[in-house]
Amino acid sequence: MIEFGGAPILDVHLGVYVTGTSGVLHECDVLVLPAEEAALSRAQGIAPRDSQCVLIVECKYYLSNLGIGLARNFEGLRADIRTQNELFVSNIRSSSIVRYLDARKRDFEPDVVPNSPQAGYLQSEIRKTFKSYLSKHPPSTVI
Repeated sequence: MIEFGGAPILDVHLGVYVTGTSGVLHECDVLVLPAEEAALSRAQGIAPRDSQCVLIVECKYYLSNLGIGLARNFEGLRADIRTQNELFVSNIRSSSIVRYLDARKRDFEPDVVPNSPQAGYLQSEIRKTFKSYLSKHPPSTVI
């Protein structure tokens, strides 16, 4: 749970499926959504609605090269889920993925490993998402 004063409580989930606008289920590596939506989903035994997603993070940890198909899959996920806040994160860099996602103005944070500068950059991107979320729920909280 993530609590900010004055805003609805958020839940963080790993490996949860979300129903896209097409009706197709998509697995989200990291999903942040309102606790109320998570409770409704559990009670009804259905996947959360894409319109309720606050943040989706696609995480890739590879020991070898990242294939371009990973970025294409992410783009398909992003196209079918109505959220403005999605990130593609990996532990290694792929120039083709960087070019592909950059051309589509998608957020991508490569080289993220514990205690790296990139981990700090990722935290900053997540913070921006929470600031945006809070701006929609006055009184806004400083984070």
